[in-house]
Amino acid sequence: MIGEPEVRPLGAARIAFGIVFLLRTTPLLAVFDPPFLRGGNGWLGWPDAGAHVPVLGLALPSAVVAMLVVVRTVAALGLLLGVRTRVCGLVAGIAGYLVLAQDAFGYFHHLHMLYLGAILFAVVDADAALALRLEQTRSPRSSLVLMRVFVASIYLWAAIGKLASEWGTGAALAMFRESGALERVASVITPESAAAIEVGVVAGELAIGAGLLWPRTRRVALAGALALHVMFEIVARVDTIGWQMCALLLVFTRSGPPRRATP
Repeated sequence: MIGEPEVRPLGAARIAFGIVFLLRTTPLLAVFDPPFLRGGNGWLGWPDAGAHVPVLGLALPSAVVAMLVVVRTVAALGLLLGVRTRVCGLVAGIAGYLVLAQDAFGYFHHLHMLYLGAILFAVVDADAALALRLEQTRSPRSSLVLMRVFVASIYLWAAIGKLASEWGTGAALAMFRESGALERVASVITPESAAAIEVGVVAGELAIGAGLLWPRTRRVALAGALALHVMFEIVARVDTIGWQMCALLLVFTRSGPPRRATP
């Protein structure tokens, strides 16, 4: 079950990511009444009687959508346990996208990241360590590089996206404050401080994304990333994106040397 030391960060990240995947797409957390499970039965995308606008007209029968939700859940469990990970990751991601496509207005970036992450874990050596069904490594170094670049790029693209908007003027935080999303810190976010806070967030995301890619600054960037997500959770509880990122950040933990072949 332990497998190759070199890819244990991938195995640990796969397990953590699989747990978050199941928590977000099933009613396992319903007893705690998290905001992202309200308004439904907990099975993300389960067909209901409401009106939905499918993406590109890709409307599937309710029975097919329900089957895809079940398949997505079973595949996510296989991804978590490390059983036929390469098949399960692809199936979980593709099924998730097909269910997501049934409601164009239900698209959120964190759901895209959830399903894309599952697919990426399927194509790297995430099943060569910490898996019930261990597989031989194919390309451990490039697997780690791919996942690390993917995680770092999330922070960089988040910053670039903000730079291309009104972020930095104070308008974004003002809108969130008026909507009640920042009620915990509403008294702190004043019109005078909003712009400075927005600039600080963008600068932090850029620094984290770049710092994760450079080994000498990786520890500091990891600490900064964790602090950023803890802050977001306290301030706004942005769905499960913080959970996903903390799981993915495990790919930056130190990996062991390759195991020597026994004679």
